[in-house]
Amino acid sequence: MPRPIHVAWLAQNPGGYTHPAQADAVRQAGRHLAAAGYAVEEVAPPDLDEIIDTWHRIGSTDVLGLLAPLMEAHGDADAQTSMRLWRELVPPTDLRGVLGALAQRDLLLWRWLAFMQRYPLVVMPTMGYRS
Repeated sequence: MPRPIHVAWLAQNPGGYTHPAQADAVRQAGRHLAAAGYAVEEVAPPDLDEIIDTWHRIGSTDVLGLLAPLMEAHGDADAQTSMRLWRELVPPTDLRGVLGALAQRDLLLWRWLAFMQRYPLVVMPTMGYRS
């Protein structure tokens, strides 16, 4: 791999909330990588909001259909609340909706693969929520 290795660095999730401790940890990781000779650039990977929406359309149908009944029967109150709120946020879809989301996932994956040709390493928070 050609040097320096380019790193896409993003301390906060665009369009949403990132806990300050997460943002600080990402900033620290960026400083460490830069000190080690990586080319750290503040740049957002492509289509983050669309990826989140697509994942929810796929996941809500798959996970809620299979996991939610088990959580209702055996999960604790927090897990049951999580499943209920997810179902309210993104209700499961039909076969056509899932197939459309899977096709969209393939397009998004293609865009990420192209992005990762330039930035093979991405450092950003893994969790957050939209404000």
